[in-house]
Amino acid sequence: MENITFDMSTMHMYGSAYFDYLALRKRFFVDTLGWDIPHNDKVEMDQYDNPTAHYSLVLRNGRVVGGARAMATTASWGQHTYMCCAMLSPAS
Repeated sequence: MENITFDMSTMHMYGSAYFDYLALRKRFFVDTLGWDIPHNDKVEMDQYDNPTAHYSLVLRNGRVVGGARAMATTASWGQHTYMCCAMLSPAS
């Protein structure tokens, strides 16, 4: 297992990990739990995925299997304030 951490200014250093995390979120929240949240056929992404967010992802054999998104309690982006979200893959 490997843990990577990044924000939008450093996500490019980890290849497709950010996109893979958004895809994992879509599979979990939309496909598994049936939540009606912003998504397309591939990924789930919302207003909290912005430059104030920080990500910590868990990779197993190079594949994203879990992750968390966090923001400082003082963060704001447009009309939105902070929020935190964590989840693990159902197959973890």
